[in-house]
Amino acid sequence: MDADFDRHVMQGGILFRRHHGKNRLTDLEELDAVNVVLTTYHTLSADWKSQNPDAGSHLMFAVRWKRIILDEGKLTKAA
Repeated sequence: MDADFDRHVMQGGILFRRHHGKNRLTDLEELDAVNVVLTTYHTLSADWKSQNPDAGSHLMFAVRWKRIILDEGKLTKAA
């Protein structure tokens, strides 16, 4: 999906960041710095399960999203 952004979006036109593995967003400043977050259903599911009720919502669930698009293309191709 990163390559699609590079190919179809003017450089600097949309700022995006992958939220997956070691590249997960960790604070609101990181999140506020981008227009699009690329992730998967599996990653969000793991984030949901790892929430600490005493610490409040996980970063990905602490914001109000306008749209959510989950990149599952690699799973679809593998099936």
